[in-house]
Amino acid sequence: MLKSIVFGAALSLASGALAQTVYTDRAAFLAAISNPATTTFNTITGDISVGGGETVEGYTFTGQTQVDSLIDAPVFEYNPVNGVDGTTYFSLGGLGNGSVFTVGLGGNFTAFGFDTHNYDATNERSEIFIGGLSLGLTPQLRGQTGFLGFVSSGSSFSSVSIVGRGSDVFNGFDNFTVGAAAAVPEAGSWVLLIAGFGLVGAAMRRRAHATA
Repeated sequence: MLKSIVFGAALSLASGALAQTVYTDRAAFLAAISNPATTTFNTITGDISVGGGETVEGYTFTGQTQVDSLIDAPVFEYNPVNGVDGTTYFSLGGLGNGSVFTVGLGGNFTAFGFDTHNYDATNERSEIFIGGLSLGLTPQLRGQTGFLGFVSSGSSFSSVSIVGRGSDVFNGFDNFTVGAAAAVPEAGSWVLLIAGFGLVGAAMRRRAHATA
């Protein structure tokens, strides 16, 4: 009987879900999701202008900038900028203050993350939103890179919004990763498991007392 209780508690741990969580570390983000799929854009060898609803490798790009928005392949449009990691990346050139650029994910997901890069000469930044929730800002200084990821416990989402937070923001994005929130223990599951262990401990104490 006691073994059945503990086993049932352990099974219940697998049915939990994550809360809504923002990540700034890719490794931690990947550890919190299942079935990740990453798009690097590295197979693209020539620049592709986007912003009018074009779909590139499953992602749809919609919005306007003051200069250009493109999938930027080496040699890069903005030298000496070297992309996010030296490979083809999504470049936003001159995103206006408050202007919104939307990236459609090509499906519904509960996890998304990407690498970010600030190549703005005056250190202007953009803010990332999913479902109205801010993931935070791109890196503070020119030449810096970072990561922003989001995992949802319930509702899925199908797009990411990039909002300008300067007069003409120049930022880059790469290594787009989608996936699903991995199951984690719920609070009730932990209570059940602890209760099960408590019953086992009590039984062992009774057995020891009976044989003493």
